[in-house]
Amino acid sequence: MRCSEVAPQYLKPGGFIILDNSDWFHDASANLRNADLIEVDMAGMAPISDFVSTTSFYFHREFRGRPKSDRQPVGAIGSVPKPNFPKVTGPQKAGPGLPRTTPRSATTA
Repeated sequence: MRCSEVAPQYLKPGGFIILDNSDWFHDASANLRNADLIEVDMAGMAPISDFVSTTSFYFHREFRGRPKSDRQPVGAIGSVPKPNFPKVTGPQKAGPGLPRTTPRSATTA
């Protein structure tokens, strides 16, 4: 907990601090928030565990993140590329095996 009192003094403008398992360290989290840092929490399953955990990022107010590439977000290691979904542009036309579609405005009540 003491490091959460000292760390903000050494944080460069535009930097950030990561506090893993922040849901266990409420006092340390409060210290970093009280240092006028912007808190962003991410909760999820902890690796090789059967419980949810929280990691918090505390950003200096001058933080300006820059994308690593010209396209965001970037897929992570092991992610699956987006499939090529068929483009749907309007109501389907009747055809073999397809039901006829009627616009709602043309239906009678």
